[in-house]
Amino acid sequence: MHMPVAPLLGMLAAGLLSCSQTGSLGAQVRSPDSLFVPDSRLQAAAALYNEGSYARVIDLLQPSVGFVLSPKANYYIGSSFAALNDPQNAIRYLRMAVDSSQGEIASRFQLARSLNAYGAAGEARAQYRLILAKDSAFLPALFNLGTLCFDGRDFAGAADLYTRAVRLNPRDYLSCYNLGASLVNLGKSDSAMQFLRASLALNVRYVPCLSLLASLYYKRKEYQDAERLYGMITARDSLNADFWARRGYCMEKLGDPGRAVLCFRNASKLDTTNSTYVARLAQAYFESKEFDSAAVSYLRAASIEEDNPVLYLNAGLAYARMDSLDPALGAFHSSFRASHTERLGFLYNQIAGVYYKQKRFRAAGQAYTRAIGYDPLNKRAIFFLAHSLDEIREPVRAAAAYGRFLKAAAGDPSQDDIIPYAKKRLRELSGRK
Repeated sequence: MHMPVAPLLGMLAAGLLSCSQTGSLGAQVRSPDSLFVPDSRLQAAAALYNEGSYARVIDLLQPSVGFVLSPKANYYIGSSFAALNDPQNAIRYLRMAVDSSQGEIASRFQLARSLNAYGAAGEARAQYRLILAKDSAFLPALFNLGTLCFDGRDFAGAADLYTRAVRLNPRDYLSCYNLGASLVNLGKSDSAMQFLRASLALNVRYVPCLSLLASLYYKRKEYQDAERLYGMITARDSLNADFWARRGYCMEKLGDPGRAVLCFRNASKLDTTNSTYVARLAQAYFESKEFDSAAVSYLRAASIEEDNPVLYLNAGLAYARMDSLDPALGAFHSSFRASHTERLGFLYNQIAGVYYKQKRFRAAGQAYTRAIGYDPLNKRAIFFLAHSLDEIREPVRAAAAYGRFLKAAAGDPSQDDIIPYAKKRLRELSGRK
């Protein structure tokens, strides 16, 4: 049952008032004639702390009249507040433990962690450095200070600290990974990969390491290794759309559209609002020559990202490959409405091609004319304009278009398949033998 909001806020306010009255981050003043909490109570508190009964530790040890806390008692009560996610009170008691015990490492370490949890990262770094000045081989301080440096984008400082941690404990897979990540951010990917591989050798299930190493393989165009690692991730975490998609990108690069289909299908099922996943699925279908599925997927992606003309265009191309000409025209016209000027020439050319296949030569001629207006060097469009005009019996315009094509195609071997026909028709239309 939820506590009403007003009483809960009242309790929080009372707690803050209590801290302000006692000085939340200050040291407790000890009266000369006061006594420490009895050892029996401290022993009971230690047992409760080890059991995880943190609230009972606090109840047992909080100072009463005539008693102050010893360094150990301050440590236990401060650590209990830390465990209960109350860093403000944790700092209060842990600071007293540090001040009264000449900097015992355990108390200072807990203080540093609580300071970081409270958002005082600068103070936390200072405490960790004090620990390392006293014991340079204290691994938890090396690791946590390295993390603070990494989070603060001091990757060189982080790399130095993690290097020290790895030298002291080569089986620390997290320090190996963090060292690798620091080196990646320093632009030292080759060195980073050695430590990432070492981290995986120690813990092959650590997904952040698998992911980072896979991304480095992908950047190096070692797609087989990248796909293998992404496969290991999806085997452990089959509900993460992004990793399925990344595996699909590898399949694309490896020229395996069939397996790419499986990857992008999973990605698009897990994240139905991501148009990129659906578009990649459509492209994989297209490469697999499953044009009907490609068209449907492109239109699905377009329904998510309606202002993307390329998706409609690709749907039209897929329909055209199946000779589904009316749906192809519909998709091209949708692309036309969403397109910018630089793509209109290509679109008019596609629309013209569909009309041409349908033997709607007048409409094809009009579309080819517009395509050429945007792209005057489109030789094929000029030829098919000429042939469309020829089909609707406009010999003068057809002859002019054939002549324009032959002039543009001169010396271009890629047009050799249609140049002889254009020459023949130009002679016939001009009345020459």
